[in-house]
Amino acid sequence: MIGTPDDVAADLVEWWDSGVVDGFTLQLPVLPDDLRLFVDEVVPRLVRAGARLDQDPQRTLRTRFDLPLGENTPQLT
Repeated sequence: MIGTPDDVAADLVEWWDSGVVDGFTLQLPVLPDDLRLFVDEVVPRLVRAGARLDQDPQRTLRTRFDLPLGENTPQLT
């Protein structure tokens, strides 16, 4: 997908709102520059549009599914 931050966000929100997707995987061509641009410019537009489920970046897949921690499971501190 190529375009301005507004264009990219609008397309992603359209897919989100139509139920076509429930998340996105990014493959950005130039790291870290494109990642920084996406985070700084596109993500805020997605958040404003309500297309971001998880507002807690510390949340893990395990906690999303309410799975118990194993005895030797490292934990975020």
